[in-house]
Amino acid sequence: MVICVLALNFLGRFTGTDTPILGLVTWERAEAEGPDGSLRPVVDPYEDGGVDAMDLREGECLRLTTHLPEEGEIPGLYADAYLLLETSVGQGEILLDGAEYFHYDAQDKGQDLVYQQLSLTLPPDAAGRELTLRFTPSGADNYISPIFARFSSETAKESAAAAFYNSSALTAGAYGLIFVLVCAIFLLGLANGTPDWSLLPLALAASLTTAREIAISSGYYFLSFDAYILLTSDGMLLALTALLLASLLLNRRRPVWRYLGRVSLLSLVAAAVYYGYSTMTDDHFASTLRYNLTRALEGSPMGLLSMLNAYLLAACCGIAAYCLVQGMVRTLSETKLLRMKNQLILDNYRAIERNIKTTASLRHDLNNQFTALRLLYEKGDLEGLGQRLETLSQEVDHASLPVFSDHFTVNALLQNAAARAAQGGIRFQARAPLPQELPVTRGTCAAC
Repeated sequence: MVICVLALNFLGRFTGTDTPILGLVTWERAEAEGPDGSLRPVVDPYEDGGVDAMDLREGECLRLTTHLPEEGEIPGLYADAYLLLETSVGQGEILLDGAEYFHYDAQDKGQDLVYQQLSLTLPPDAAGRELTLRFTPSGADNYISPIFARFSSETAKESAAAAFYNSSALTAGAYGLIFVLVCAIFLLGLANGTPDWSLLPLALAASLTTAREIAISSGYYFLSFDAYILLTSDGMLLALTALLLASLLLNRRRPVWRYLGRVSLLSLVAAAVYYGYSTMTDDHFASTLRYNLTRALEGSPMGLLSMLNAYLLAACCGIAAYCLVQGMVRTLSETKLLRMKNQLILDNYRAIERNIKTTASLRHDLNNQFTALRLLYEKGDLEGLGQRLETLSQEVDHASLPVFSDHFTVNALLQNAAARAAQGGIRFQARAPLPQELPVTRGTCAAC
């Protein structure tokens, strides 16, 4: 989850369609300049609609003043950006620190409210300098509505277009990865003989969601008109919802619903926290959610339904992947346990084999001892017979197996471990003070 959040945060920086890269020029002062150079403040033309609201007197010109942003304040401003003016008929001058930098004359071409554009490249040392626009309107209407000035560049336009298409391309790519992952999970189950048929409607929903996301952004150019209308229609959105519900219904007897409930609860908490953060930072998430909720209350729930579909698609895919990993871990655990059981059986077999060989050797030695004792008895050598019996008793005490516990099974296991340790030259000590009988009944393990 942390990796996903970090990846989304990084990729989201390249999808800022609601954040202008280069913006409008904010004027600090709006003044009317008389023929004698006198200045008087007037209303901001951006707020009150132009010269009519400012009551510009005869012989006066409009004077707008601001300071250009510092270096780095607006990305790319002094690299390839330019000042774009949209003005009506009249004459204008661009001043930097009071010195004339550019002069233009917008002529009347006989049309009503003709707007003309002027692109002006700023000098490399323009950062932080005072920018002044002096405009004298001309023409019958003597009207400015108003003078729009903004920073723009071809790079900024390309970046804005790339951000717009990234917002849909990255989302469609995520849905495409979900489609591939769901198909892979289904094929693995099919190869193991346990196919999960509930994944088929989920895979179909993921593929259609991918196609719909791309179609919304640029499908009108690449697809036929009928295909574009079909993929972007409300009916397709409802069909996606039906496929997701079908996938969930096919899992009604499985723990998927329990997992979905837990994930939904955590998601609601995370969404509430992020909504608060988004509201404080004026992020896109809060405004989009409020808009979709408002539209849903007004009887148009498609936006909210689209967000719900995206959540269900991601949640169901995540749960399917989790169940796959859980099954793989369970299989690995069972395989490991089986290997341990096989090894224990093999060790016990080897121990039994060693015991059989040892018993055979002891039987052979014992027969030899009996033969020697019989000969001594027949000779009447009672003293030799006693010495032989004493030696035999000491050898039996030395060869006897150690006793670690009164419980037969536990003692046998510890004797086997002691024998293996002795073969490896390892000192072994143990004591298990258990009674001969334990109050444990044989039954079935609850975890099996």
